[in-house]
Amino acid sequence: MNKTTSKRKILTLIMVVLVLIGLVGLLYYLSKTGKIKPWAAGTGATLSLSPSSGTFEVGSSLNVDIVLNTNSRAVDDVDIFYLNYDPQILQVQDADAGTPGTQIRPGTIFPTYTGNNVDTVNGKISLSGLIMGGSYNGTGIFATVNFKVIKNATTSAVTFNFTPGATNDTNVVEYGTFTDILETVVNGAYNLIPPLSTINITLKLQGRSNHTTAGTNLKIYPTGQATPILDKADVATNTNGNYSFTYRLPAGNYDFRLKAPNYLSRLLTSRAQSNPLNLDFGTLKAGDFDNNNLVNGLDFARMNAIWFGTDAIMDLNQDSIINGIDFSILNTNWFVQGE
Repeated sequence: MNKTTSKRKILTLIMVVLVLIGLVGLLYYLSKTGKIKPWAAGTGATLSLSPSSGTFEVGSSLNVDIVLNTNSRAVDDVDIFYLNYDPQILQVQDADAGTPGTQIRPGTIFPTYTGNNVDTVNGKISLSGLIMGGSYNGTGIFATVNFKVIKNATTSAVTFNFTPGATNDTNVVEYGTFTDILETVVNGAYNLIPPLSTINITLKLQGRSNHTTAGTNLKIYPTGQATPILDKADVATNTNGNYSFTYRLPAGNYDFRLKAPNYLSRLLTSRAQSNPLNLDFGTLKAGDFDNNNLVNGLDFARMNAIWFGTDAIMDLNQDSIINGIDFSILNTNWFVQGE
């Protein structure tokens, strides 16, 4: 190897070393200025809601923790700006009655919390946690939001205002680098259902002392609507005409239509949801033997076909014979139509 070749190799090696030193310096500069994430710091931080899903009844509490995971990085500030929710569906319960306005409950992983505020009109929650002259590294509860469920919804979202790379929203700031290292958020989506209501039905059967029914139909309509939200065909009253069941009935006003076999239907209108909900349908009118919800000659023809005979359905007063007494009951409802 001649001296010229040796010098060229040495110069090439020096140039490679200088380029590598320059690249390392550039990466260090970019990480310090926040233009890229620090090259030796690992993955970014995570903020998540816990629980992030689930089913909850109207009227119940939904306690949601905001959980911080720094992923082995030291941080000295966390900004929640904002956590969004629907104030028509969820109501934040004030964690500090001694302070004006509505606040959420801070955690204990930061010694100082500031900016604690709930905008109950627009559904926005803000809070910052700070460590002056120190840092936090680990996983812990940053804060807790205590919601009260006030309205049912198939999916109610609670979401962080967060865009990767932005610094004017929700942030997790790394200690010493002044860099937002929040990489991932886990939002919430909750199924909110009406509470169980006990619905108590009371009825009487015209002409009878035993008010037992089977296969009675109950339909529930939101007031003013034609499509029922419940069509229940297995109502079976006892001898006193009573029957109870439970149903998740959303808040609001409802119409209730009851039709017992061989009796005209009755309608109760604009009854507000309550628990319990007591529905007294009064005395159901007899004689609708063909169940077309109208008493007329077709019903009498059926009765007349077994005159002086026995039939459990057409024996309206239950004296074990079909006669004028039963016709007299039917006749009081002649051409009467169910409600």
